[in-house]
Amino acid sequence: MRILVTGGRGYLGTHLVPRLVGNGHDVTIVDSLRRSLDVELPASVEFYQIDIRDASAMAECFAARPVDAVVHLAAMTFPGESIEQPDECRSINLEGTRTLLEAMHTAGVRHLVFASSCAVYGSPENYPVDENSPGNPESPYAETKLAAEAEIAVSGKSTPDFGAVNLRFFNIAGGNSGASIERFSAATRLIPAAVRAARDPGSSILIRGTDWPTPDGTPVRDYVHIEDACRGVELALTVVSPGQVQTVNIGSGIGTSLREVLLAVEGAVGQTISTKVGPRGEGEAAAIVADISRAREVLGWQPNKLWSEELIQQTS
Repeated sequence: MRILVTGGRGYLGTHLVPRLVGNGHDVTIVDSLRRSLDVELPASVEFYQIDIRDASAMAECFAARPVDAVVHLAAMTFPGESIEQPDECRSINLEGTRTLLEAMHTAGVRHLVFASSCAVYGSPENYPVDENSPGNPESPYAETKLAAEAEIAVSGKSTPDFGAVNLRFFNIAGGNSGASIERFSAATRLIPAAVRAARDPGSSILIRGTDWPTPDGTPVRDYVHIEDACRGVELALTVVSPGQVQTVNIGSGIGTSLREVLLAVEGAVGQTISTKVGPRGEGEAAAIVADISRAREVLGWQPNKLWSEELIQQTS
């Protein structure tokens, strides 16, 4: 399959692209390099430094390279950053998606896998959450992801042979074997930061609130290994169907609190982690865990790697 990956130089993209190439796909990357990782990509990959909001450049890219399907990863991805720069977030995440969809329509490309986010659920009253749970975005980032899903749904209705799968990713973490903490720290955030704090007596971890309505007062998250996330994307490419826009959660189905993560890292590294307590993070949920039943049913997917076994080992 000939696949265009937007944001292919980012955290998820730099893991996904080699996997796709290794499995026989012809891959083209579009990335603005706004926040890219300096990693070596397969020699066969064609790279275009393009901002997805640039309609003429996107049209030229599609005209230059035949494409069967698009994996849309390009986005501003941090909720906190989106609160500080809401207009830029909406421009990249929503207007960029609209521009991409228009370019796909003009080029006759009808298959799309979109990297959405569990942030669209906000702070659900109950968990695990399934794909029918109401959207309740609490940051511009989450708002734009939900709005982009709506734009994709409109494309599905207006173009009968268009099909898409929206993958609502939960907290992706980890890296390929041997990946450095420094290289992936911006993307995985908590776990490598905790390892650094355990190694360095002068470092500490900021706990944003200890009064959340969770068992130990700290936020609960669902960590899914990046290799499992990449496998979910590849499986989604095989089930894109004309006239259908499907939405699927990709998570581990296991909730882990921040304190539990820190205790696990302390046990793995053999050192105590110094912590500081601050106010709750704006736009953050108290707890969110995926119901992954649909991923099993639609994609034949389930997580193969548990975060406690794999993620800490790769960063310690």
